[in-house]
Amino acid sequence: MAALLITWRQGVLVPAAKIAGRVKEFHFLEKPDILLLQKMLPVLLPFQKWSVEEVARFSSRLDETIYLTTKPVTAEIRQLFDLFHIKPFLWMNGIYHLENANKEQLKSLISSMKHSRLKDLKAAGNGFCELMSSIYYADPNTYKDLSYEAPLELL
Repeated sequence: MAALLITWRQGVLVPAAKIAGRVKEFHFLEKPDILLLQKMLPVLLPFQKWSVEEVARFSSRLDETIYLTTKPVTAEIRQLFDLFHIKPFLWMNGIYHLENANKEQLKSLISSMKHSRLKDLKAAGNGFCELMSSIYYADPNTYKDLSYEAPLELL
């Protein structure tokens, strides 16, 4: 596991340039990332109904947010997303194909990351969860869904 984590941190196993399938509407997200979001959003934010349209809206907001970050931050986030595309990483967590993973397997994956003794893996798990939550709660439409008043600048 440590060797896998070291090679991932160095960008050896899944360099972003080698992942085929850019999505032309996005600056950052790639096709495998969209599948990851489709699978992970119902696990991380289960109170929301995640239709294809909702995932697409979320993906656009996520992509725009990441696009506005600095290059070093974008590179870190790319490594975070790439981690979920490393087959041995998924296999060690009992997931053989991301598209076939069920909610329990994905919950277990996130939990094992967040409770790992390896600080980089723990940071990756926590960072992924925080990123998804922050994008969801930053959406003004979320205020209505949660029955909160909109911020003053939106009134």
